[in-house]
Parts: sequence; structure tokens; C-alpha cells
Amino acid sequence: MIKNIIFDLGVVLLDVDYQNTIEAFSALGLENPEEAFSKQKQDEFFRKYERGQIGETEFLNGLSNRIGGADLDRLKEAWCQMLGGLPRVKFDLIRKLSQDYRLFVLSNTNQTHQNWFEKKIGEQYGWKNFKDFFEFIGYSHLINQRKPDKEAFEYVLNKGNLKPQDTLFVDDTVEHIEGASRLGLQVAHYNDGDDLEELVLAFV
Repeated sequence: MIKNIIFDLGVVLLDVDYQNTIEAFSALGLENPEEAFSKQKQDEFFRKYERGQIGETEFLNGLSNRIGGADLDRLKEAWCQMLGGLPRVKFDLIRKLSQDYRLFVLSNTNQTHQNWFEKKIGEQYGWKNFKDFFEFIGYSHLINQRKPDKEAFEYVLNKGNLKPQDTLFVDDTVEHIEGASRLGLQVAHYNDGDDLEELVLAFV
């Protein structure tokens, strides 16, 4: 019986279009940006930033060096071009689910994106209103682990004292779903455009 739900953040809850950032990076002069960063692939430099192994300034400076000295503010703006808002239907669903289930977030993200989407959700609904639906929001750069590594899932399971068999994990990336499944979590693969409520209610 499902008692707990762990949500991914990007795509599952927040609107995300990776192509926007790829195009913005390309416009700034980064060669083959799709080889450096996309939904399917991130090189080690980006993964280090998501694991919190380098800070925002080091990340932006490193990215600027790759491009040949691009302005850091323009780089930050380009990096956030992929991020959209939180649809009202998903906000309402989370609010409804929080009445009957323990909710958590596990997101591969970074300091720059965290600042952006917390500000965006704050403008839409009030950040505290959203945050209070969840017992714990696990950002990879703060817990120093990223999906699909088992340590990332174990961090949230331990944090909430959760039993894997009682926990549903919802994510849009197959590798993350497979990683959670290997630990015994129930898993739901979300595809962009799916009805999230219909997907979740099929399990709970």
C-alpha cells in the first residue's frame, strides 16, 4: 500500500524545455551544446555542479571559459531558459495528495536553477505554500548525490524513514526509474504531457 510519494521536480512538476537552453548556449557561442547538456546527457562538469562539488561562480566561470569569455549574467540567463512555471493543475494535485500521503521531492538540480524556480513558484503561489506540501525537498547539489545513484534515493528514504515498498517514485527519466526500482520502490514513469493525476492515482 502506497503511503509515500517522491516526485521529481523538472518536467514532472515544473515545465521544462531543454532545447531553450541548448539554443541559448549556442547563441552565446558554445559549440555542440547538446553534447554538453540535454535531458539525456550531461558531461561531468554539469554533473559536478548538480552534486554540489563546485559552486555557482566556479560553474559560470568554467562555462564562460568554454565559450570564450561570455558575460556571466547572460550565461546565467541562458542556463535558466529551460525552466518554466508550475501549472495550476499540478499545484492543486500536490495540495490534494498532501492530505493523504507523505510527499517528498528528489531533484537533480543546482544552485542557479533552485534560485530561479523558487522565485518563480513564489511569484505564482508563494514558495512556502508549495514547500509546505512536502516533508523534505532533496536537491542533488545540497545532498551531494544525484539520481540514478542509489545513494540519492537512500538519502530520502532514510530522511523520511520510508519503506521502499510503501513508496512511489515519479520521474520522467528512464534511468532514474530503473535506479529507484532496483531499491524496491514502486515507480511511475511520467512522459511530458501525461495526465499526472491519472498516473499517480493508478498506483495509490
